[in-house]
Amino acid sequence: EDGNYYIWKKPDSEKIYTMGVDTSEGVGQDYSVIQIFDITDPLNIEQAARYSTNTMDITTFAAKVLEIAKQWYSPIMSVERNGPGAHVCEKLFYENNYPRFINFGSGYGPQTPGRKVLPGIITNRVTKSEGVHNMKYYIHDRRVVKIYDKKTIEELRTFTCIRNQSNNIRFSKSPQRQEFQSEASPFASYSESNDELNRRQKTAIK
Repeated sequence: EDGNYYIWKKPDSEKIYTMGVDTSEGVGQDYSVIQIFDITDPLNIEQAARYSTNTMDITTFAAKVLEIAKQWYSPIMSVERNGPGAHVCEKLFYENNYPRFINFGSGYGPQTPGRKVLPGIITNRVTKSEGVHNMKYYIHDRRVVKIYDKKTIEELRTFTCIRNQSNNIRFSKSPQRQEFQSEASPFASYSESNDELNRRQKTAIK
């Protein structure tokens, strides 16, 4: 698929997968990304596949998400609703009745007459920071996650620690990647060498 789709582990109906989706506008800037992880063993979580594109419109991307999800036996799906992601969430949840869709945030909860579920994950500065804290715990502290994609590692390394006036720490993406100070990243010391990541990138099924 034009080098956009990398597979490190073939789909297995006996495995438990999770699928994370982040949507861009598809105008040649930010990327829309699909990440597949094998979570069958919570102490040995493995990246199974990654799809990314920055030229696909959001309606076509929603169809691509569904297509890839079917290849992986309809995994548990987490889609960020913010911005263009709302369109993808509506397509998957309401039009296609995707069966294993995570809903979290404003507009989701006990239903009352006239109230509509806002499908997907609604994120903000606090929840994004908590999410990165959790990633750091499993990837860096516990070392129970195996990531085979060099681009994914590079993206993780763009997160930096920010301490506010109350001495609280949150994580955020660095606005200037070229000026990024690696020691500030919670993922800077990820143990995989660049040589090993390059090798795995080349052996992925594209």
